Amino acid sequence: MTRLNKEAGKTLSHPKLRHPPSGGGTSVRNRWEATPISFAQRLGSTSSSRITSSIQILVLTLCVSAALLGQEESGSPDGTRAGQIQAERLEKAANLIPEELTPAERNLTTVKNTAERLFQKGTVHMRVGGLPSGSGFGIGPVMELSNSTDAVRAELSAVGSVTRYYRVTAGLTFPKFGTRSLAVSLQTSHADAPSLNYYGSGPNSQKGNRTDYRLEDTTGELSLCWAPLRRHLIMKAEGGEVLINVGPGIRNDITSTEKRYGPHEARGIDVQTNFIRGSSSIELDARDSVGDPHNGAHLALQYQHYWDLKRHRYSFARTWADLQLYLPIFNRKRVIALRGRADFTHPDRNQVLPFYLQPLLGEAADFRGFRPYRYRDNNVLLFNAEHRWEVSSGFDVALFADSGRVFERARQISLSHLKNSAGFGFRFKNREAVVLRIDTGFSREGWQTWVRFGNVF
Repeated sequence: MTRLNKEAGKTLSHPKLRHPPSGGGTSVRNRWEATPISFAQRLGSTSSSRITSSIQILVLTLCVSAALLGQEESGSPDGTRAGQIQAERLEKAANLIPEELTPAERNLTTVKNTAERLFQKGTVHMRVGGLPSGSGFGIGPVMELSNSTDAVRAELSAVGSVTRYYRVTAGLTFPKFGTRSLAVSLQTSHADAPSLNYYGSGPNSQKGNRTDYRLEDTTGELSLCWAPLRRHLIMKAEGGEVLINVGPGIRNDITSTEKRYGPHEARGIDVQTNFIRGSSSIELDARDSVGDPHNGAHLALQYQHYWDLKRHRYSFARTWADLQLYLPIFNRKRVIALRGRADFTHPDRNQVLPFYLQPLLGEAADFRGFRPYRYRDNNVLLFNAEHRWEVSSGFDVALFADSGRVFERARQISLSHLKNSAGFGFRFKNREAVVLRIDTGFSREGWQTWVRFGNVF
């Protein structure tokens, strides 16, 4: 037993415990050695601690009981915590409430749904764009028909603008001609562009020498398209007739081309001809998306030949190449888009290239710091670079740079003396593609703003 302190009533410190020496055979009574305390203190301390412990145990028991009762009342199948979690999940799934859109998001959704119904769906819908640069806003109806097995498709469309540009097209397509990968189509079209810019040929043409001319063309063409790997590998062969007429431009504030440039500077301005045109092309596509790519590459190669049917003066061959690369930065929100295009022509022996079929810089709104059709010659090089940043769903911001040059002979090819421009743009998209873009480009000749449907590349 513990010895009592001889000095009863003396206040002592709390017991200090220490481990007994190692070794076996020690009884429970001798495992710890207590510092002597008074009997009264020991009795009071023991009673107080027992009361406190009893109260704590009682409170803990009540809490556990309440928790268990709560589990049973929650309706869980087995009364366990896992069952409770499963029951809560089922209850939440049964009472899901759609996320409420902001007023701006509701308006954008309404516009998007309306546009899809108007421009993309139905047998008869509307089409925007598809006219040359400088035509203004083009819009018109499209009628598309197909049989129940989609073995035959027919299309009739007409697009026009307030500046009197228009294009009418009719086509018949057999998308599964004997095999799912082969398609055959017949297409005819007539287009009228009453005011196209012409500044003269060559890299030294002047901005102040702007003129305009009218170009009408009627085409009828047969096309064979083989896509053994769907869109990733496409090969085409096309052939048909092209009827061309060139005349005075319609703008009163610009000199008509034939009044400033003679037939030696603008070859073919005085007499026109018709052509038989044949072409073959191959397309390799490794992009993750066609309408709004964020990763991958695309390569297209084409060879064309024009045979002059009437004058026997304007026959020539044309070779065209286009390479595109898309490099995501960190994630798909930022993309570096790069493009290089080369367009070379080679007149047949004792033949010349008519000015209205010369390759151009700025024809497709891809030379954005200069006016449309600013430079043209027998050969063209063009480079585009863009940094695209997805600010929010459906909206991108882009910074871009364009460089290019024209030259008469293929041996003059060089990366020196490039014409440069840079700027910024905005892209409005749906889930599949860029629907509308607005670009502003700056160059040594000033600045230009472009509003176009679809992406640059």
